[in-house]
Amino acid sequence: MDCSVVVNPSSVPSQPSFPSSSVISLNDPSHTRNLVGSTVASAQLLQDLDGHSRTFFIFPDLAVRTEGQFTLRFIFTSLLSGSNSRDTSADCHVFSESFEVYSAKKFPGMTDSTDLSRCFADQGIKIPIRKKGGSK
Repeated sequence: MDCSVVVNPSSVPSQPSFPSSSVISLNDPSHTRNLVGSTVASAQLLQDLDGHSRTFFIFPDLAVRTEGQFTLRFIFTSLLSGSNSRDTSADCHVFSESFEVYSAKKFPGMTDSTDLSRCFADQGIKIPIRKKGGSK
């Protein structure tokens, strides 16, 4: 099931409270692409906070359009160059920690960038970084 596409709740007919007074839509519910930005990333060999070389996958512009609680599933595949096969299979997958997406009215404000984000930016990764104290 493709979870990057969600049903737009406003397009789903609601249950009538009084059957004779409601209109039911005969249209199928509309679908909305929920993930925007680049959903594919190549491996990057970078230094972690302790100076050790590690492999990271960075999604600098990935965003979720819908308010709510979400968990992302990342699927890792190996794409061999020079291979004539277009078939790829998932080598493994991992789930992110749960996170919340807020509406504009409920958004609590930006937090400072993490130390790991700053470490990546110092190595030339183009990601938005906020200065300590919340100013840009």
